[in-house]
Amino acid sequence: GSIVAILLLLGTIAWWVFLARWVPTQGKTRITAELQRRFPIDVSIGTLRYEPLRGLLFTETQVVDRASKELVFATPAMRLSVGWSPLLLQRVLVFRAEGPITSPAITELTASGRYDLSAKSLSVDVHTTAVTLENLSAWLRKRLPSSLTEATLQANLHLSHQPGSPPTITGTVTGSDTVWSSPTLRAHGDMSLDGRVNFPEPHGDRWSVDTLVTVRGGGLEGIK
Repeated sequence: GSIVAILLLLGTIAWWVFLARWVPTQGKTRITAELQRRFPIDVSIGTLRYEPLRGLLFTETQVVDRASKELVFATPAMRLSVGWSPLLLQRVLVFRAEGPITSPAITELTASGRYDLSAKSLSVDVHTTAVTLENLSAWLRKRLPSSLTEATLQANLHLSHQPGSPPTITGTVTGSDTVWSSPTLRAHGDMSLDGRVNFPEPHGDRWSVDTLVTVRGGGLEGIK
C-alpha cells in the first residue's frame, strides 16, 4: 500500500513538472491553434502557465472575430481548472473558468462546461456579475436596441455548439433600473429576458433571436 502511494505521489509530481514546462510553450501554441482552427476567431494569449492544484492561468488574453476584426472577448487574468481524468481516458475536456473580463463587458465571469474532442461538441454554462450599460464593449452595445439607455444587467446563459451548425445561446438576462427612451415615450422598470439566440451562419450576417420579455414594477411616461 505504501509503495503504491509513493508511486502515485511521484507520478503526480512528474505530471505537474511536465505541465509546468509544456503549458507555457507548446501548450500555449496548441491551444491557440486549436481554437483558431475550430472557430472563426483570432486568439492571442499573453502568458499561460500551469500551477499545481490551481490549474491553468491565462493572462492578457484576447479573442477577435476574424471577419469583422472586432474584439469580442478580453481578460487580464483567467484561471481554468481542468478535469484530467476525463480528458486522458475519455477525450472529454471538463473545465471551469473564472476571473475578470473587460470584453464584451467589464464583469466577473464564471463558466463551466465540457468539450468532447471526438464529437467536437461544446457545452458551457456562463454566469456574470451585475454590469451597467456603460461597462459594455462597443461590440456588444451596438447589438442592443438604441432605445435602451439605462440598465444594470446580469446573465445566466448556456452556450452549445455542434459541428456543422452555428452556436446557440439560451438562458436568462435580468435587468434592474431599466430605462427605454424614444422621442415619444419613456419606459422604466425591472425586466427579465428568457430566450434563445442563434449565431449567424458562417457566410451570413443575421442573428436569430427568440425571447420572452417580462417587466415588473414598470411605468410609462409621455403617452397622452
